[in-house]
Amino acid sequence: MSVDPYAGSYFLDLEELQPGECALYSSESPNGWLAYRSPTSLVQCTSLEEVESCLDEAYRHVGQGGFAAGFLTYEAAPGLNPKIVTHEPEWPMFAWFGLYNDRPVLHRELKPVYEECPVKGAMPDLDFEAYRGKFDEVKRALAAGETYQVNLTFRLRFELASSWARFFTSRCGVNPPRYAAFIQGGDWQVASYSPELFFERRGSLVTSRPMKGTAVAPSDRAALRTEAARLADDPKTKAENTMIVDMVRNDLGSICEVGSIQTTDLLKVERHRGLLQVTSAVTGKLPSHNEGSSPASEGKVDEFANRERRTCGAALQKALFPAASITGAPKVSTCSLIRRLEISPRHIYCGAIGMIEPGYERFSVAIRTALIQGNKGEFGVGSGVVWDSEVASEYEECLAKAELLYKKGEPWTLVEAFAGRDLPNPAEHLARLKTSVQRFGIPLDWAQLLEELAEIEAEPKAKVRIAVRLDGEFQIQVGRSAIDKPVLQVVLAPRPVCSHDPNFRIKTSSRAVLEGFLDACPDDDEVLLYNERGELTEFCRGNLLVEIDGALWTPFPDSGCLEGVAVSRLIRENQASYRRLFLDDLARAVRLFFVNSVSGSVEAGLRALGT
Repeated sequence: MSVDPYAGSYFLDLEELQPGECALYSSESPNGWLAYRSPTSLVQCTSLEEVESCLDEAYRHVGQGGFAAGFLTYEAAPGLNPKIVTHEPEWPMFAWFGLYNDRPVLHRELKPVYEECPVKGAMPDLDFEAYRGKFDEVKRALAAGETYQVNLTFRLRFELASSWARFFTSRCGVNPPRYAAFIQGGDWQVASYSPELFFERRGSLVTSRPMKGTAVAPSDRAALRTEAARLADDPKTKAENTMIVDMVRNDLGSICEVGSIQTTDLLKVERHRGLLQVTSAVTGKLPSHNEGSSPASEGKVDEFANRERRTCGAALQKALFPAASITGAPKVSTCSLIRRLEISPRHIYCGAIGMIEPGYERFSVAIRTALIQGNKGEFGVGSGVVWDSEVASEYEECLAKAELLYKKGEPWTLVEAFAGRDLPNPAEHLARLKTSVQRFGIPLDWAQLLEELAEIEAEPKAKVRIAVRLDGEFQIQVGRSAIDKPVLQVVLAPRPVCSHDPNFRIKTSSRAVLEGFLDACPDDDEVLLYNERGELTEFCRGNLLVEIDGALWTPFPDSGCLEGVAVSRLIRENQASYRRLFLDDLARAVRLFFVNSVSGSVEAGLRALGT
């Protein structure tokens, strides 16, 4: 049995973070928030001359078996590459890292915030006419061959009407951006909603995933498919993305083994909340003697620390920083153009935020990121301008990226969903809800809930959904099932899920993992999941039944699946039984069925990957 990675409480309350502590979201299984607490020391620099030594100190601590988390600001770039010029920062911080002896603790969710937490007076540095002037200057530089692409940015200034922690939590909701991060600096905070990977290093393998190409994501799955295809085939998007990929290949090539640079997932469209983004992956291998694995014995700690610092620290950042996607091409001359055109320093925006541990590190590109001081904040936005860019659409794209300032994410709730035919008293669903309510100590008014259910009118096949907040408030909605086909086309998930993830055992609004699988397979009706042990678990929106040797089998809940009401009925009636089901069992299966309380049992046809 593998060790349960969720050592922390289910909720992380950001209000409890002390100066020097931070939380970084992990979007890879196991999903959740990594809380870095009780730093042994802080390393920070307020001069360019200290940037490299600040990095060295962080890597030295990690090389001795510790952990580090922090950031570099965009204006730190000249401290790593003197050829790059930037504005003088108004916020005197170039780099900051908390050093920790203890491994970060994983929490599944942020403690939910249900109020709006609005920002006040958000104003851009550049209105449209001022932006047009800067845009025209970029076009003249492009025409003169001074640059091939410029990431032109500006800042929005705002005031907070709530605490920094509540603001950040309300914007993340249950679907945080892939590399969301919050850093508590005491008299300042960094709130990052970044969806972009700067680089990740696992041992000697380095991966960068530059992001270029943006469109608003439709809510309808069919329309989403169409818009994603259009975006991937858009000439401007292709030009932008390919140009930046070439820059990243060149940057990685300056430090990685000759012949090791590869490009994968070229022009891959991903959904990030309300936006579609185009990414590509570039990988490279550091020289083989730089594996960066953990020290084998105490006597090798110093040797390991020196190697980790020398080969993976400032050297890797020097080769890549700042990220090509937030400068343009070529990097050095375009940074000079940015310095001339932009009217304010970027600060943390377009820098890098990340964590380092022995043999592994990950940094995001600090886009969609706010710097908060007191109750005032700044939030950077920008876009890549190439020769065929159009000024109105570029300005509109910039403002679209500020969506997170104004719109809260979906908050965490307990959820129960059942068919209208189960009204007025869906006893089995209420029993499951009661168990969850007791687990979280929610003060739910059961009499009021039953009274409101008795008043609901719904068709037998309608979907009735109860959502219960942590404070006991609840809402009942009537809609329709998303499953309305006699046979579903399903596909196996491209990667395993964590069997210990508590959100697979309780029904909540936190569905980012499941929606991510559905988004990745837009041509299929459902995705069949499996865990880290190769055990089949469930579908994204229902349980699994497998017919083998004339009997129906369903996975045990501890494989990582919800104990569904509909499938539990089948077990009680001796129509199905629990069984450990593995990937190899799919070859023996006569039929597969998707099962939930609204749709009942629906046959599922498994599509082979790649067909």
